[in-house]
Amino acid sequence: MSSDSKVLRVLGVDIAGVFDETPKGRERLVLETIAECMGRKIELELAPYGRHLSYFGISDKFDLVATVPPGGKVSGFQSKSHIDYQNVVTTLKDFTGVISSVSDLKGLDVVSFKGARSMLAGLEDAIPTFKTYQEIAQQDLHTRMLMFKRVDAVISDKYIFFSHTKRLQRLEPDRKQLFRETKTHEVFEPSKFTVSLKNQKLRDSFNRCLELRRQEIAKINDDFIVPL
Repeated sequence: MSSDSKVLRVLGVDIAGVFDETPKGRERLVLETIAECMGRKIELELAPYGRHLSYFGISDKFDLVATVPPGGKVSGFQSKSHIDYQNVVTTLKDFTGVISSVSDLKGLDVVSFKGARSMLAGLEDAIPTFKTYQEIAQQDLHTRMLMFKRVDAVISDKYIFFSHTKRLQRLEPDRKQLFRETKTHEVFEPSKFTVSLKNQKLRDSFNRCLELRRQEIAKINDDFIVPL
């Protein structure tokens, strides 16, 4: 990694729609906007979600670790929240039930991401009422399972589900099932994520530029997702 003071050395997570190069992921765009204000460009390395926090603690290669969840245990100096992740329930469009809370998933086959049951309010208590429940870290499988009707509902961040679905549609254009229409059900409150930086001076600079670029960041969020 570069030691250039004009570079912000970022440890990110390897999840579709977050730090992708083409098209650029949402959190990558947010951090590039903040880094530009700081007079820097980001230099990026990716790690599996969850492990990225521990990697940051034992390595001196990085200035910043991104995608720190609420309550995430990580070394360094934590920033203000720069991005929200909005977990929703996604079903196929022809699903006829009403889902306004986790209790409405009773009797359904449900898949979610690793750690969801301990992160999302009310989920742990509701799981025994589901027909089946799985947590799978590889989130492109969530799209496949829903589109091929192996589950009734997916619990995941709406941007990440969208990104995995679009990626699969590009890679497998002849798989007509991957183009089934979906709908989202707002069930959970947004989760506010932060970054952690190696030193306090850099953290303060990050926070200052975060506030200066709030309007640009809001536009990134508004422009990123379109209906499937």
